[in-house]
Parts: sequence; C-alpha cells; structure tokens
Amino acid sequence: MQQDVCCHLQQQQQQQQQQQQQQQHATPNLQQQQQQQQQQQQQQQQQQQQQHQKQQQQQQERQQKQQQEQHQRKHQEHKQKVEKQQQQQQQQQQQQQQQQQEQQQHQQQQQGQQQQQQHRQQQQQQKE
Repeated sequence: MQQDVCCHLQQQQQQQQQQQQQQQHATPNLQQQQQQQQQQQQQQQQQQQQQHQKQQQQQQERQQKQQQEQHQRKHQEHKQKVEKQQQQQQQQQQQQQQQQQEQQQHQQQQQGQQQQQQHRQQQQQQKE
C-alpha cells in the first residue's frame, strides 16, 4: 500500500515538472503559479520521506521481535549480545527521526522564502 502511494506521488511530481517547463516561456504572472507548484512538490517529497521512515520503523520493530524470539530460544550467554543489537537499532531509529525533523525544518524555510518572493512579485505588478 505504501509503495503504491509513493509511486503515485512521483508521477504527480513529474507532471508538475513538465508544467513548469512550459511556463518558463510564459509571462511573469505565471511565475507565482510556478512557485506554488514547487511548494506542492516539496510537500509531496516530505510525505514520501515520512512514509519511507514509517517503513523503516516497521522493519526495525520486526527485527527486534525476531531477536527477542531468538534469544528466548538460546542460552543466557547470548542475551547480552541481543540486547546490544536492540540498543543499536533504537539509536538508528532516533537518528532517522532527527533527520526527518531536519528535513521538515528545511522545508519550512523554503516555504518562507517562496512566500517572500511571491510578495515581492505582487508589489512589482502593482507598480507596473
């Protein structure tokens, strides 16, 4: 299901890119529309990243379950090794969450910049 959604988002992005290329030859009024489309693309990319992260978390949860089952079957001496592996996985998960937060912050900055550009363009149009 998640993979289908990712594919669907990628198709939408490709369509929007084609529209942007056509608009590059058009009038300045259309520049605002281009910026809005870029904003939509960034939001879609972020959704893809979130879905990708969900998949990774699910995989890690599965791995942890498997390890827990394995260490119940094995002797006590293996217990420490398994716990170490689980700790490593949790650290990886935290790193991925941090990366995603950074991506969200980056996206918010880009949106802020685009809004400023749109505002400038509106002022220029009023002067004309």
